[in-house]
Amino acid sequence: MDKNILITGAGGKVGKQLLEHFCQKEFNVFFTSRSDETIKEIENSFKNAKGFKIDFFEENAVPKLVTALQDQKIQINYLVNTARSLNTLAVEANGEIKEEPFLNEYKLDVFIPYQLSVFLARTSALKKIINISSMYGMGSFNPHLYEPPFLPAIQYACAKAAVIQLTKCLAVCFADSSIQVNCI
Repeated sequence: MDKNILITGAGGKVGKQLLEHFCQKEFNVFFTSRSDETIKEIENSFKNAKGFKIDFFEENAVPKLVTALQDQKIQINYLVNTARSLNTLAVEANGEIKEEPFLNEYKLDVFIPYQLSVFLARTSALKKIINISSMYGMGSFNPHLYEPPFLPAIQYACAKAAVIQLTKCLAVCFADSSIQVNCI
């Protein structure tokens, strides 16, 4: 049965809701988390959930994850990219955003989903990819919601816009493989 789904960032708000939904729909849910505690909690709550401890900021995280899946003979059919880190949303007291959180936001929102999609398309039975974006990816933020000098995490909005474009590009790249790619 082709009901193996990988959800990145299942410990977050969106990821956790998706994990619960797919567990209830009797999918075999594989998920990533940086926390042993989160993995243990989820695996104890859902018999059809299996976690992989992974920190996507570590070097070669995606190849390590794909290798772990292959070693356990797990063929992923569905991929949902929801991994998040609040550390990438850091804004200085003067409203400035430093280079590291800006680039890390892009790594987590754009590069990791790209890399994971490509690796799984080559090595698994991938059918569908769902990337999670935000309304901030489609338009600018409302400055009236924030007090100067604090601006929202601009890197978040820019990365979420890039997720939308990544989804379009991957959809074209994978069209001949019959892999559907969508963005929410």
